[in-house]
Amino acid sequence: MARWLGLDLGGTNIKVVVLDDRADGPPFVLGCDSVPTNADDGPAAVVEGLVAAGRAAIDRWGPVDAGGVG
Repeated sequence: MARWLGLDLGGTNIKVVVLDDRADGPPFVLGCDSVPTNADDGPAAVVEGLVAAGRAAIDRWGPVDAGGVG
């Protein structure tokens, strides 16, 4: 089984999800969260927010095999 981290970068929020691939059905959502994008603080703050959101998800729901940002 594999686990995936997904990050959705929006103008207002960064949404994060961790999925677990189950052999007997569709991927299972282990957890999801949303944090402010902080776009008004500049591009560096947005990138820092993406990294922080990803790390927080891994700390909370465990290691992942792959990830994607959209």
